[in-house]
Amino acid sequence: MLREAGGSVDRPDGDSPLRVTVEQITLGIMVSLRGELDYATAMLVPSELDQLPTVAGPPRVILDLSELTFCDSSGLMQLLRLWKRLQAAGGALALVGVRGMCARLLQRTALDQLFAMYPSVGEAETALAGNTGPP
Repeated sequence: MLREAGGSVDRPDGDSPLRVTVEQITLGIMVSLRGELDYATAMLVPSELDQLPTVAGPPRVILDLSELTFCDSSGLMQLLRLWKRLQAAGGALALVGVRGMCARLLQRTALDQLFAMYPSVGEAETALAGNTGPP
């Protein structure tokens, strides 16, 4: 695991087709996923999220999926687990840059109605800044 200045964590995991970057931001935590979120890589997400920095108040997470090239049902389950975990803690999750296969999967499962989705990180930050609890 590589730690960069500014509280960022980047975990390339050798030959893994998924890169998880975690960064503490003013509002909470931003997690960026790059590559493929599937059966083989889905467990990297909870592993990395268990190491999230502690934040004051309800946990707010922005999940940037703009560089996600593939997502299957295993990946979708990890997104749902993260959402449930944050809801139970009184926090919030915002998805950013959902496109391609991930967008189609969310639409087909009607989970696009559950997740708060935004086209940009800035819009997600604005929305979560006003969120003091679950939607």
